[in-house]
Amino acid sequence: MDKSCRIGTPSYVGAANPIYTTATGIIKELSLNMKVIENVEENVEPKNLNNKKSSKSVKETFSSKIKSFLSDFF
Repeated sequence: MDKSCRIGTPSYVGAANPIYTTATGIIKELSLNMKVIENVEENVEPKNLNNKKSSKSVKETFSSKIKSFLSDFF
């Protein structure tokens, strides 16, 4: 990911242990990137209605994978 790392404690999450701060930072970074991607996708008009349905099913599959991944931690 080529990101710098520092030890800190997030104030908005109950993870006071430094072991969890890196994971919390990575999750925060991913969630911010996903919001940016979703905003870009909303501004793009689909060329064909059939493509819109297939991309929506892919998005639901991706979001379900993220939800199951996060449910393991929280």
